[in-house]
Amino acid sequence: MWSVSRHQLWERCQRAYFLEFVAPRLPRPPVAWHVLEALRARSSFGVLRGQAVHAAIAHGIGAALAGQAPAHASQRALDATLRGYARRPAATIAEVANGFPPGPDALEAARAEGQAMVARFFAELWPRYAARRYVQHEQFERFRAAGSITVRLRPDLVTAGPEGLLVSDWKTGHARPGDAAASLQLSTYLLWVARRYLLGPDRAAAELVFVASGEARPAHRTAAELARAEAAIAASARAMSAVEGVRRVEDAPPSPGPQCAACKFATVCAEGMAAARADALPAIAGGGAG
Repeated sequence: MWSVSRHQLWERCQRAYFLEFVAPRLPRPPVAWHVLEALRARSSFGVLRGQAVHAAIAHGIGAALAGQAPAHASQRALDATLRGYARRPAATIAEVANGFPPGPDALEAARAEGQAMVARFFAELWPRYAARRYVQHEQFERFRAAGSITVRLRPDLVTAGPEGLLVSDWKTGHARPGDAAASLQLSTYLLWVARRYLLGPDRAAAELVFVASGEARPAHRTAAELARAEAAIAASARAMSAVEGVRRVEDAPPSPGPQCAACKFATVCAEGMAAARADALPAIAGGGAG
């Protein structure tokens, strides 16, 4: 199984990849089952914020398709998701479990930012898609790449117009020039369209939509570019397979750094926790100002 999110995690930290995807399948995992499952259930606060907005938009789209007011439904969904994090912060927010909690106003700030993004989406962006023919949203899909690799994806929204299919992906962060992972994600969507709907590159487009600003960045791919993307997926899958034989946490290479404070597996990774603590010391010494 290959996905863009798995690819990103592998590139970020092979140890985290091992604990997320390989260790749970071992007959004798190197971390107790109940501990491993609790770790895997958490996410960084930044990821959770993005997931809350995605879930709210998906809920609002469902309401709109049912003839209901989407903005109100999505705001309710956003609030419910964030309340869930607040009720069980140590079980959901990695930074809290690791001992590096976000500030006391972080959840309220996330709520305000999320409400603004959801409001912008349904006021400014949704009318564009509502004018097109709806195909699907937030459904898991699969296709085969390079003959034997199962690729998994979940498009945020797929719509159709006279020019063909459009696959849209919502981004709650800021645009980053030259984002290789985002480029590969768009190519993966278009490979799926080619396999699922048998559409040529001239009949499909994919886009990144930055919900905070309303900016949309559409992309097309030639047949040659899609072939290169498929080769990149195959190379990534081969690299990931190297960790399949690992049985101990310490044998999976870590990538320690400041980001470890937000890693769901920091408490079972000595190198990661040491890096997180080392990064926190200057802030503690300075009284947390900055």
